[in-house]
Amino acid sequence: MASSARASKLLNSERGGTLAVVMVLLAVLVGSTALVTDLGFFFVTRNQLQNISDGTALAGARVLGNIYQGLTSAEQQSYVCDESCINQIRTAAQTVAGDNAAGEVGSISLLESDILIGQWDGDAFTETLDQPDAVQVLARRDENANAPVTTFFGKVLGIDSGSISAIAVAALTGQGTVLDGDLNIPVTLSKWFFENNACNDYIRFYPTNDPQSCGGWTTFYSSPANNPVLEDYLDEILTAPAITVYDYDNPIVMIGGTLTSVFPEMLSMFQRNGCATDATADRNYLDDLGPTFDGCVDAQEVLTHPDRVAWMEINNQGDPEQGEYPDGTLRHYHKWEVVVPVYDRDDCSNPNQSEVVVGFAPVIITDVRGPPSAESPNKQITGQVICGLVSPEPNRGGGGEYGIKGSIPGLVR
Repeated sequence: MASSARASKLLNSERGGTLAVVMVLLAVLVGSTALVTDLGFFFVTRNQLQNISDGTALAGARVLGNIYQGLTSAEQQSYVCDESCINQIRTAAQTVAGDNAAGEVGSISLLESDILIGQWDGDAFTETLDQPDAVQVLARRDENANAPVTTFFGKVLGIDSGSISAIAVAALTGQGTVLDGDLNIPVTLSKWFFENNACNDYIRFYPTNDPQSCGGWTTFYSSPANNPVLEDYLDEILTAPAITVYDYDNPIVMIGGTLTSVFPEMLSMFQRNGCATDATADRNYLDDLGPTFDGCVDAQEVLTHPDRVAWMEINNQGDPEQGEYPDGTLRHYHKWEVVVPVYDRDDCSNPNQSEVVVGFAPVIITDVRGPPSAESPNKQITGQVICGLVSPEPNRGGGGEYGIKGSIPGLVR
């Protein structure tokens, strides 16, 4: 009888111990479920906020691209994002955010202080309104905007909510694409020039294998590169094709040398597409090395403006009264703003082979020298490389930084 009582007491004790263990395991299970469920929801919400910050930064930076597309090259280089610009960027970002949800919040709002305008240098974002090329956006769910994310089971552990945020930077980067017909001159430059020279430096496209001449002729994808095809580009019978940077399957075809036979076509193209400039307004151009000429008018209107001077009026011969290049050679008051492809070459050697395009560069062609004379070198194309421009066409970034950016932004952070 005593033995039966002891057994019953032991059984009850074991049942009590089992219940305690079950209760502990149940608490652990509930806690684990709370942790897994709530963390999962937090991660989903965080990803949604990241998508929103990405989209809003891209929308804001695209506003900058649209603004730059409507400006001249001179206006671009002195542009300051004013109140209208700021409001356009904020509105674009807020619109995208409002159309998206994060967690249980069906329409996300952004704080104005979380929409920043500035510049991207390739590594970091700096807030500035002077020539901005980037927008940084912080999308958040916290006590300041959109409310913290509430938990499902975390309340059991005393955790009612949590704060989450995501940041993104979108920027206008080196132009990475051109459309059909965007490239308006069949010449190209080696990237070596940009690695060893400064913005606003003068370049020559001839003679080749010269530190100041780092380029050559190109027939783009037409192979072989020969004079009949090149003349068709110069005569604008053919137009340049669309090109994407780093397309190793489709390098462009180039040819170096003087190519005497095509210089008349080159000169004609310069006269036809360039414009005359006001000689008086340009007197100080070489002193301040400004990015553009003043008083530009269409070359065909020159004859009705006796105070203006054009290339065709001085018949290829320099006029000492019209100024000189830094090396002492004479220049003419005529210019042509072009964009040229930059090819992947680590020197200035004669480009008689195909090369991959790594970016694009804006150049002001200021002289095309034809027959030799005492004042003029033989067969030489001279121009000035400028920087800090945005393509006037809707072109994407992603290329090397060679002075011109695409107007369609990309995510950089």
